[in-house]
Amino acid sequence: MTPRPDPRDDAAPTSVQPSGIDQPVVPAYNRIAATLRDRILAGELAPHDALPSERRLSEEAGVSRMTARAALTLLEREGHVYRRPARGSFVAEPRIGVRPGGFSDEVRRAGHVPGATLLHTERMGATALAAGALGLALGAPVLVTHRLRSVDGAPFALEMSTWPAVRFPDLLEHVGDGVEGFAGLGEVG
Repeated sequence: MTPRPDPRDDAAPTSVQPSGIDQPVVPAYNRIAATLRDRILAGELAPHDALPSERRLSEEAGVSRMTARAALTLLEREGHVYRRPARGSFVAEPRIGVRPGGFSDEVRRAGHVPGATLLHTERMGATALAAGALGLALGAPVLVTHRLRSVDGAPFALEMSTWPAVRFPDLLEHVGDGVEGFAGLGEVG
């Protein structure tokens, strides 16, 4: 008689392959998601292309619709897919990872064109938040800029920056539209 596995054992389930080596069992929804993810990342499926329906995925993979739905839900959480009720699932636009201070570089690295439009500038006293973050006295003079950031000409983010006026007294004369509007801040002031 073969001993039954202890249900309290938290080891990942395995299966014995023809080679005799135990391999982790990959849930079916992960395999389906991996196949679709690979096709998306390879460019076989372009942004806004319709994905197969849950029913079709389940039939092709020999799994339940619930399992196919779990694969699509995983891809949606990862940002590879978006859904439209009664229409289906579609390939999402690729995400652009952005680190603070590196928007333009990150957008270029992703193969896109960054942009910026200066919307508004003002001189004002530092708010409590700005004073604390910049190590200034409450009400100390600051310069505030508002820019619309874009990717490939499409609006992407609204950016507000606060600059200590004592460090950058002529900043507002140096900024303008364009991505490089704040380039060379080390020489300003």
